[in-house]
Amino acid sequence: MKQLTTLEILKQGLDNIETYGWRRDEYGDVDTGYCAYGACYAAAGVNIGLDEFVTTPDLHAAFTLLRKQISTPMLATWNDDPLRTKADVVAIYKRAIAQLEQAK
Repeated sequence: MKQLTTLEILKQGLDNIETYGWRRDEYGDVDTGYCAYGACYAAAGVNIGLDEFVTTPDLHAAFTLLRKQISTPMLATWNDDPLRTKADVVAIYKRAIAQLEQAK
């Protein structure tokens, strides 16, 4: 697993969604696009499906920051809502990134 900082994970996660697309109901991959969680897992180098629950402090922090951007602690449920859009997911990534950059 790559040892990226929280900011690097969020930026790469955002890039994964913008480059490969966004999806609901599964973590995803480069062929199908990524959900909000899957994009961070891929950024951190987690082999989704084999070690999906492996985490680092920075990956955990990235998930925590994303959850703070929404009205529920359930990021997967929020991501999978039928009314959710790719723009919504991109927006929470951008807000989390801005929050970290302002804290520097």
